[in-house]
Amino acid sequence: MTPIVGPIEQFDLPDGAKAPLFVVKFDADGLCTTPKTKTSLIDAIQGGAFTDLYLLSHGWNTTPKSAIATYREWTAGLLDQAQAHPIGRKYRPAFVGVVWPSVWIVPWWERGPQIGAAGADVEDERDDAMILELARYVGEADRERFYALTQAERLDDDEAREFITLLGRLHGHGDDDVGEDDGPAVDALLASWDRIAQSSGPSPFVPDDEEEPAVIRPGGDNEPEAAGAVGRAPLDAIRLFSVFQMKDRAATVGGKGVAALLRDLLAASGERPDRAAVRFHLVGHSFGAKVMLSAICSGPEPDRPVNSLLLLQPAINQYGLADAGQVPQRAQPGGYNTALTRVAQPILSTFTNKDAPLRLFFHIALQRDRDLGELRIAGDEPPSIYAAMGGYGPRGVASMGTIDIPAPGTDYPLGPGEPEVYALRAHSVILGHGDVGKPATYWALHALVRAS
Repeated sequence: MTPIVGPIEQFDLPDGAKAPLFVVKFDADGLCTTPKTKTSLIDAIQGGAFTDLYLLSHGWNTTPKSAIATYREWTAGLLDQAQAHPIGRKYRPAFVGVVWPSVWIVPWWERGPQIGAAGADVEDERDDAMILELARYVGEADRERFYALTQAERLDDDEAREFITLLGRLHGHGDDDVGEDDGPAVDALLASWDRIAQSSGPSPFVPDDEEEPAVIRPGGDNEPEAAGAVGRAPLDAIRLFSVFQMKDRAATVGGKGVAALLRDLLAASGERPDRAAVRFHLVGHSFGAKVMLSAICSGPEPDRPVNSLLLLQPAINQYGLADAGQVPQRAQPGGYNTALTRVAQPILSTFTNKDAPLRLFFHIALQRDRDLGELRIAGDEPPSIYAAMGGYGPRGVASMGTIDIPAPGTDYPLGPGEPEVYALRAHSVILGHGDVGKPATYWALHALVRAS
């Protein structure tokens, strides 16, 4: 089959014009694997026909086919809002979905029940693929030992520590969301490993219409037992490190590949005598939020900011946007604080208590030694300083407001003097981590588009 170089689909606009949807793909190192499509896109934007460009990113465990289906759904939903709530100016949008390799990176909370031999085969295939993915971070001289440890049914304490050490390239560089230089110590990772083993059932990530899984509370009846005496399952650690790998992958794809694409598109779409500058509207879901923030914040400050940014259930640290001095236990700002000056309008970020992965499990993998005694949930308070923004909302930003996500057609408080960030409380709208394609979320971005 001949690859598609231009847009994969054209959407009809009310006046008979077309809105193209392009798909640009990247590999794990952030290199564009569809350079002809990228060139076609840049040429189209440079041609001057478009007024608005939407740049979209999926999150983890998404096949290219699923990503494209999601982008079609988002494009249709955004165009529905544009038709229902006209912008009041010339509107010729183009949509760009980025696809990056995340399909085999499956965190432990999304492990589905095995149904028969076929289900078990799929799980085994995913486990094998995750092992190969993580082996990329192990030096060649140590890789055979790494593979041997993954084949063991249980690891004793010394073997578990060795296993963690072999993956030091993956977890040793700290949490870039909050500008942290050092990764978690071995003891903290062992504690996370034990908590994952305790939370493993068929899957602690339950369907949205069922009761949420129990919260893991240190010091309570469900405190995980020390596993050193009975050994630890290496696959539990593989699932633990999948979170670190997703963070690393999203930062690489965003900071290298998507950042370069964004710079090229901004350069091709500036103001000219025959047109105004193209407005840019970015959307990222889950770890796709990290892709977009990495793209925005990488490199020198651009000549002009992007206009809008919507973070849908962002799988990043709650302090990722924080001001200097507001990140607990450190003086520097959050790793993505510069986004506040590189996005023209208030950044919108959704959070919901129905998102079990980000509400209950994300922080377990990222805890540090000093955090081990703090994993408790008190009402709506985060269980840890490493809690996810999509579970509890952004923290540490002085110029921030928290509001219930408005229904379509309800005005957002935008304009001069308004906060730089809005945390959108979506408990009754977003009912699960992936449940983000809603009229209210499409309206959130469209409200920014109307105000740009």
